[in-house]
This record gives sequence, structure tokens and C-alpha cells, in this order.
Amino acid sequence: MEWLEKSVNDALQKWAKLVVWWQRATDLQWAYYLPTILTNITFDMQVWNTEIFWPVLPIVSFKTYDEAIKLANDTEYWLWWYVFTNDNDLYEKVASDINTWMICQNNLTYEIPTNPFGWIKNSWLWRENGEWGFYDMADVKIIAKQKR
Repeated sequence: MEWLEKSVNDALQKWAKLVVWWQRATDLQWAYYLPTILTNITFDMQVWNTEIFWPVLPIVSFKTYDEAIKLANDTEYWLWWYVFTNDNDLYEKVASDINTWMICQNNLTYEIPTNPFGWIKNSWLWRENGEWGFYDMADVKIIAKQKR
């Protein structure tokens, strides 16, 4: 809770704009943070440089497709991406150009148990779920032997 408040305050002090008002829910003390939407995000803000989980949503604007892809790939953190479009060709292009472990079109398919979850760049520490999850939970040992 304190980290979320610190990150939002950092953004506001650096001139981010508050679209949805935020505050700590007083009746739940530390257990709940109300939805917050921020715009006018700059690269020196904690909300850009760290993994900010909901309910804090920093919105970053862009002018061209190439700029959007550059912004998306210029981060140390990846969990998953969503692309909201009915243009399947555009979705496939974005999915190919963004460096992430999972990208979803118009839905939340990451919840399917066979889909691996985690570990790209500095996000997460391991993969879990699906076949890739098994590999990450195992120690692989290679024993090289001279052929006779």
C-alpha cells in the first residue's frame, strides 16, 4: 500500500495528471487501494520504471505505431500485454513486434492453466503452468561422454 502511494505521489509531483481520483480506503485500512488512472506520464516516474499493478494504471501516449512499439519494448518489466482491436492483422503485427511472454487480444487468456506464466526481462522469477513451467521447476544436468 505504501509503495503504491509513494509511486502515485512521485508521478503527481512530476506533473502527471490524475484522471480517476485515488485515496486509501479508510474503512479497510491498508488492505485496499482505490482505482487510479494517471496520464502525462514521463520516463522518470516510478509508475513508468517499476511494475505497477492494478488498480494503478499509468497511460502513456504515442503518435505512431513505431513509437508505440519502441515504448513498449523499452522497459525492464513484462508480465503480459493486451491489445484491444478487432483488426487481426494489426494484432498479429503487434504480437510479433512486442517482446513479451504473452499477449492477448481482447480478453484474459493468461488464466488458462496450460499457458506458462512469468519470467521475461526482470518480471517474475520463474515460469509456472504448462509444459514450460515443468522445465523451470526441474534441474537439467547434461553429462557429455566421449563416443567410443
